[in-house]
Amino acid sequence: MEHLPTELRDIITSQLSISDLSALSRTSKCIRRHIEPLLYRKVEWTWDESRPHPPFYKQVRTILHRPDLGAKVERINLRGKKPRIAQIKRGTIYRPDYRVTSAPSTCVWKDEDWSETFWTRRKDLEAGYSLINSLQLSAGTSYFWKEALDQGEVDMFLSLLLLHTSGLRSLCLGQDFQSDTRYVGVILNRALNGMSGFHHFEYLETVEYCTDMGDARYEDDYTAEEIRSSVLFTADLDQILPLFYSPSIRSISMAIHKTEVFWPRNETPCSALTRLVLHHTQLREEDLGHLLIATPKLRSLEYHVFADDDSRNAPFRYSLNNWLLCSKLSTALRHVRHSLKQLWISSKTIDYQGISDCGPPLGRLEPMKDFLNLETLAIPAVLLGGEWKDSPFHVLAEFLPPNLKELRLSDEATGDCAHFEMGDLILHLEHYLRTSRSSTPSLQSLTVRTDRSRAPELQQKLKGLEKISADVGISLQLKC
Repeated sequence: MEHLPTELRDIITSQLSISDLSALSRTSKCIRRHIEPLLYRKVEWTWDESRPHPPFYKQVRTILHRPDLGAKVERINLRGKKPRIAQIKRGTIYRPDYRVTSAPSTCVWKDEDWSETFWTRRKDLEAGYSLINSLQLSAGTSYFWKEALDQGEVDMFLSLLLLHTSGLRSLCLGQDFQSDTRYVGVILNRALNGMSGFHHFEYLETVEYCTDMGDARYEDDYTAEEIRSSVLFTADLDQILPLFYSPSIRSISMAIHKTEVFWPRNETPCSALTRLVLHHTQLREEDLGHLLIATPKLRSLEYHVFADDDSRNAPFRYSLNNWLLCSKLSTALRHVRHSLKQLWISSKTIDYQGISDCGPPLGRLEPMKDFLNLETLAIPAVLLGGEWKDSPFHVLAEFLPPNLKELRLSDEATGDCAHFEMGDLILHLEHYLRTSRSSTPSLQSLTVRTDRSRAPELQQKLKGLEKISADVGISLQLKC
């Protein structure tokens, strides 16, 4: 294969699986030279059970001895259960009710069931120590970092991997990797602030702190405990804010629950960010504005607010209330009115009974007529017209941006509001489609999401809305 033209070799290798590429790389050193960049370009590991040594551990140890391989990594995607590691000292394992096992030249890792053993050669640890020493940390910090390496902490191994991935373009961390990100946070902060010993992630474009739940727009498919677990395992804001200073990052997706910390530098960044997803976040409207004022190029924003109203989780409850403050939300959104093309807003409360709507918002959003680039708008209908019963029929024509292509309205965020009726919203939509269609000439799709569609009196109104939508050439979708 080493004698084949580059184009033909690329065609052949692109058809092979990772296991085939791995086997092929072991046939000869010449072939390995061509295969290794493909093997190390993506670090994607997903595992279902808690394991004492996640599969990427071995890869990190290899990269410690071959830093050139780390430079080939472009994508890191880690999703899995966090391992349960016994407390380990250098070369020695201490466990209750077990004799102390000494291993002068090795370090042994065992899980809580004492069922598997993972051996690391002393030279692997020394390579890790050498890398930590090169970071010019304080003596105390350096000691704790080495202890974390000895103990096999996932966050430390991930940090070592990041230190070697100068060509990284995409970083995606699953939920269990976010519960303790002390070391990763230091790596990102120091690298993005130009500290010596750290590469600057100049190619990093996408950062995702994912949850086990997937898309926050479809949270109704999950239980309250699943969402609460997702909310609790969120990123600390002070570890994330340096990402906004990076000139290369285009997309950030994560949940944030700490709102008392803001920009680590004196100046506000002028971020190159074009996509921001705040899923299951407890970031309030004013703090959202602090983020948006630094993102003048933002094109897509998803703001999915979750309030934990369970007294058993008091430290994670909202500091104010569970209502959206529309005036402050409008002020925050205006920072990106000239660039925004897609906007998603949702609001939910989690309490001991499960998932429920946040109480009705205070006020209404201001008209979005000057959002000239906005093409997709997905928000609770109550943010536009309040209870709708007493709203004037021209409210939609006055509110919607002129170049809108897709409108998605839901009946959430109404709480226990007895005056909100889905039928009133449908009447407004019918009137808008009949008389004010010209105010949004590009509108192609209308989606109405409601839990009330099974009501007999509502069925007839929905059929009428379907007919009018078909008459004016708009695709209508009804979701329950």
